[in-house]
Amino acid sequence: MRNAAKVRRVPTVFQDHQHRGQYNRVKGVHYYTLKAMVEGSGKTNNAHAIVDIHGDTSMTIAGYRQAVGGRLASSSS
Repeated sequence: MRNAAKVRRVPTVFQDHQHRGQYNRVKGVHYYTLKAMVEGSGKTNNAHAIVDIHGDTSMTIAGYRQAVGGRLASSSS
């Protein structure tokens, strides 16, 4: 890619359907995976989150039910 230095990186990838849920940071990119919702029925087996993105690109995740919450550092950190 000739314009790699000018291309803006993706700071975070949000994805779903990994049975136990997972978080990794690879080469500065956050990968946040919600728990799968196929393990059972009803509210207790649900997983959802709300993400607040701050001015410095750090993020706060409010996890509900089976989703894990936390804070993700700025993509430049």
